[in-house]
Amino acid sequence: MKIFESARLRLTLWYTLVIMVVSITFSLGIYSIQTYELTRFEAIQRERIENRIYDSAPQRARNPLVLDEGLVTEAKQRIIHRLGLINGILMIVSTGFGYFLSGKTLRPIERVLKDQENFISDASHELRTPLTAMRTSLEVFLRGKNPTLSSATALIKGNLDEAIRLQSLSDSLLDLSTGSLDQASFQELELKDVINSALTSLAPLAKKRRIKIALRGKSVYVRGSHSHLRQLFVILIDNAIKYSPVAKGKVSITLSQKGRSVTVTVKDNGKGIDQDDLPHVFDRFYRADSSRSRGGSGGYGLGLAIAKKIMDDHNGEISVNSLPSKGSTFQVTFRKHQA
Repeated sequence: MKIFESARLRLTLWYTLVIMVVSITFSLGIYSIQTYELTRFEAIQRERIENRIYDSAPQRARNPLVLDEGLVTEAKQRIIHRLGLINGILMIVSTGFGYFLSGKTLRPIERVLKDQENFISDASHELRTPLTAMRTSLEVFLRGKNPTLSSATALIKGNLDEAIRLQSLSDSLLDLSTGSLDQASFQELELKDVINSALTSLAPLAKKRRIKIALRGKSVYVRGSHSHLRQLFVILIDNAIKYSPVAKGKVSITLSQKGRSVTVTVKDNGKGIDQDDLPHVFDRFYRADSSRSRGGSGGYGLGLAIAKKIMDDHNGEISVNSLPSKGSTFQVTFRKHQA
């Protein structure tokens, strides 16, 4: 981005300027000290030599000693030249170091702004599609010569569905835009209760698709937000149900604890995820293929991004393993707090 390259150059100049001001200040101090010591050394040596000459010479032969002032001037010039050379080298080194350091300083900001720009672009694209569809359908209806009650009802129903999708999208965008959760408000939760709450809301979808769901494992406890963890498991189980084969799908949820780590896995026997898509499944608006698109599954590619944010807020980790035609396994791991 040009704006960051320009900012990097300006920051480099500021770094170089600060370093050179400090360096020149020290150089002036060193020059003052060295010339003072040089002048003092000259006076002492002059006095010593004169005393030796006066002590050994007759009274009449005593004349003031004249030393070569050019040697002192040459010494001062050599000090100036060396300090100038040192400052020149330092300026070159500090410019290169400043350019590197400014890049390191601006890189996180550049990454955040780039993600924000991509997020706004993707969100605008996702909003434009349903709005365009609603506008087009309304324009076609209004241009019709003989609108009927049934066509008007179909139009309203279609636009209502799009409005519901837009509301879902706006809610998801709001979830992603909010800051981190306040961990001071977390409470001790029994994960089975949280998961069962999520399963209750998803029971109609599982029944409609005739998906069998099994919950296994002992009772485990973690600290967290009940509403957000419920949302996390709704997302994971909802995905597992939607991408499992109708009437043949099986979703397995397993809870386990090892040491101070609590792990929950959500496994399905669906079509799986291609290996090229695995690194991106938690990216915002990412959908691996048309079958995982808004038209096919009712989503916008934000669910897993929200799930990752929830786990980040709980200082946990989320990962996925999948093979095409073999299903997918999502795993979330919580690190329990010290008692």
